[in-house]
Amino acid sequence: MKVLLDNLQWTDKGGIFIYFQELIKTLKHNNIPFETIVYNDMENDDQIVIPKKNRFLERFRKCKIKSSKYDIYHSSYYRLPSCKNTKIVTTVHDFTHQKYFNIFSSLINLVIKLRSFRKSHALVCISENTKKDLLTFYKPKEWQSVHVIYNGISNDYFMINPQSYNYKNYFLYVGSRSGYKNWPLALDILKKNKSFKLVVVGGSQDKDSFFKKIDKELIKQIDFRGFVTNQELNELYNEAFCLFYPSSYEGFGIPAIEAMAAGCPVIANNTCEVFKEIAHKEIIFFDQKKENDHILKFELLKKYNRKNLIINGLKKSKEFSWTQSTNKLLDVYRGLSN
Repeated sequence: MKVLLDNLQWTDKGGIFIYFQELIKTLKHNNIPFETIVYNDMENDDQIVIPKKNRFLERFRKCKIKSSKYDIYHSSYYRLPSCKNTKIVTTVHDFTHQKYFNIFSSLINLVIKLRSFRKSHALVCISENTKKDLLTFYKPKEWQSVHVIYNGISNDYFMINPQSYNYKNYFLYVGSRSGYKNWPLALDILKKNKSFKLVVVGGSQDKDSFFKKIDKELIKQIDFRGFVTNQELNELYNEAFCLFYPSSYEGFGIPAIEAMAAGCPVIANNTCEVFKEIAHKEIIFFDQKKENDHILKFELLKKYNRKNLIINGLKKSKEFSWTQSTNKLLDVYRGLSN
């Protein structure tokens, strides 16, 4: 079995980037031959790569392959291969565009997805909630298989001092700050809690662009980190009062499980259905429809038994591992190649 990964979408350090990095580790560990297409505007590390130049509208075109020497083709952005004999695996991460973007952007994205779905031999959803969304937009054919394989978390996230449940006076916000992520709710909490700081990790902005949009009265309370290493993020989780995750929708929501593994309580939006699926009892939910409920839940956590919440979160986080996740994905590959 030989695998080809098309990494067109690896332009940031978000969930899709992590997903395929972990997949590559497992392919190497299992000595499965693979190659990765890397485009000229992307970083290149020690992967077995095929360098290519970006064509006009590259992400909307078929991945050009000279021969059908690969048994499995897996794209990180709903692309199809030009050859016809290779079995196609598509990971379905979410339907954010269809739920929160404008009609034009949503339709373009849906057309790309549906084109990929129709030709894929296996569709892999990262949660039952994503599978439910998939079946809303597409009815799989009899010859197609649909799988639910949860994302994992890295072993880099753990409690540094398992005997300590202390915290520093800051809370964490991890990820982008686009509309459905409800970033302003984090600032609401900050305004009502002058003794706390807010540490911001991730997103595509640089520091100057970020602070241009922040009220002057809050600037001293915010520590903008941008992209950090796993080790740095683990330390931040370990010392934080909580991870505040107000997003209305996620395909999976890796930071929430990372936080639990590091002994960091999580406050999340109850409209984010996937969290009710993967960690309903281990997360404190706020109701966005109730005015200031996110602030009230933050105050509640100060009085809550954090130790019990942390212990339950640690236990839940052990259910998710990249080794388990990617090995299940390899089973899908083997089933198709056989």
